[in-house]
Amino acid sequence: MKKILLVMDRKVLAEALLMEMKNISEFVFRKEYNYHKAVIAAEVFQPNIMLLEIPESKKVTLAQSLEICDQVRSAFAECKILLLTPEGNKDAKEMAIEAVQQGRVSDFIYYDTSMEYLISKIKSM
Repeated sequence: MKKILLVMDRKVLAEALLMEMKNISEFVFRKEYNYHKAVIAAEVFQPNIMLLEIPESKKVTLAQSLEICDQVRSAFAECKILLLTPEGNKDAKEMAIEAVQQGRVSDFIYYDTSMEYLISKIKSM
């Protein structure tokens, strides 16, 4: 069974994703809406996959988002990290590409992706 930690600003999206995947018995989810508690949530939950939304609300900076990824990756080297990135933010796109190239995250997808694609991406990890 895969444990998936959702670190997200958009509560509606997180809830929609949980509703779409509730019948998939191979997944267990935990959601965290407070980015400053994301690392603690990961330590407690010990996820196989973390989906981290880069928030457009500026609740955390791009650098802070990557720091969360680095801390989770340091504690759980096998944890796959998927960034959910705003397609209209050039800095976020460039940061996501560099983070994948540097091995700081496993992959990224854009906000405007379909729910079906997001779910298939999570399943493939």
